[in-house]
Amino acid sequence: MKSSFIEAMLFLNDRKYAILFLAFGLLMALLIRYPMIKFESGDYTDSLSVWYDIIATKGGFPALESKFSNYNVPYLYLLASVYHVFPDLPNIQAIKFIFHILRFLDGFFRL
Repeated sequence: MKSSFIEAMLFLNDRKYAILFLAFGLLMALLIRYPMIKFESGDYTDSLSVWYDIIATKGGFPALESKFSNYNVPYLYLLASVYHVFPDLPNIQAIKFIFHILRFLDGFFRL
């Protein structure tokens, strides 16, 4: 008798079922995250929003010449990059965009 894990893997071996499974997982992830899209944590209100405003005010990458945060430089480059690609995006959505992309990449490469 086969284990349920092996049966599940055999089920997903069919391409159409694998695509359906991934689409269902993506839909569930979006439904779980959607109610929290406008949530503002203390870290956001105290630091990240202020830093993003500085980046936006100084035009993106030029803001990185000054010391205005205590986060590492690669993260600040990501913030400035998001500002350049989506300059009209509200602060909270721009900052969450980075984490959504990183979560997606993390999930994709762990498969």
